[in-house]
Amino acid sequence: MRRLFRPPPASFWALLVLLNEPLTEALLAEKFYDGESGFPCLLPHPERYILAQGVEAVRSRKTRSLCRRATTCREGLEVECGCAESIPRKWDIITPATSPSGLLSECGTRPLMGLGTKPRIVGGHDAQPGAWPWQVSLQVYRFGVGYHHVCGGSLINNNTVVTAAHCIRQWTHPDFWRVVIGLHHLLKYQTHTIKCLVQAIMIHSDFKKETYENDIAMIKLQKSVIFNDYIQPICIPDSSVFITKETSCYIAGWGSLKEKGRSTYILQEAEVDLIPLYICNRYDWYAGEVSWNMMCAGSAGGHVDSCQGDSGGPLMCYFPNKMKYYLLGITSYGVGCGRPKFPGVYP
Repeated sequence: MRRLFRPPPASFWALLVLLNEPLTEALLAEKFYDGESGFPCLLPHPERYILAQGVEAVRSRKTRSLCRRATTCREGLEVECGCAESIPRKWDIITPATSPSGLLSECGTRPLMGLGTKPRIVGGHDAQPGAWPWQVSLQVYRFGVGYHHVCGGSLINNNTVVTAAHCIRQWTHPDFWRVVIGLHHLLKYQTHTIKCLVQAIMIHSDFKKETYENDIAMIKLQKSVIFNDYIQPICIPDSSVFITKETSCYIAGWGSLKEKGRSTYILQEAEVDLIPLYICNRYDWYAGEVSWNMMCAGSAGGHVDSCQGDSGGPLMCYFPNKMKYYLLGITSYGVGCGRPKFPGVYP
């Protein structure tokens, strides 16, 4: 029986700290505006207010209630509706179209898989097209070769990808990279597949290449993507997310199918167990090597694991009470691939 435990507070939560840093706020500035931006969010209309052109929703910072394009903001709310110019700092403004319908996409959902549908595998298999719509391929350019897959990553909004810092520390200039989203086969692009150039890269300031602590990086895309059935963001956990025995976790990637083996062209998926740190650090396991701000996932007997080429990809968990998938970790490192007592380690 899987133990009931809460994720280490600084495993993936390091990303949450990162997301609150001013630099990251600047990276996300195209999506969120405050009252000082001068961006008109709401326009007066007889007996109500309507959203300005290009604005898809506004959220009250006090009540967190949303006014979407499909509804209206009316006077008499607990928090006034008005233009950002006249009511500074009271609304978060979300722009522009983030789905074909013009409404905001809901994170952590898989439109093609159905609500709560579990992967059809246990030990690792081909994923179905669209199974993990936030999974991306990070590809680096090499002269004479072109772009090739290096690592995975996770789309967390319409212009930001989270990956592992060790994936990009050798090529930190954005011009080396592109991000491919909505991809199933590395060599077969579909009409819904999007190739994005990179505007900015930010590596966690406390990343340690010797121990892989804080192995986290963020990538800002040059252009925002439009969500569809094959492209969706994954949710980032908050303090209300607890792991229970009903929580199921998965990994995915285009990495090697076995240790020292060849990589695969088709996206693979596998279900993994979250392994408590006190077990993972036993003397015949990692012998205390895994720090408190990491977590282990795989299986005690091996066989189910991430491998070379999977780095940067998501450790994603489904929470039935929320009916969503959350990003709980980033594929970072391990001893070999699929070895007993050496599961994958995730910041």
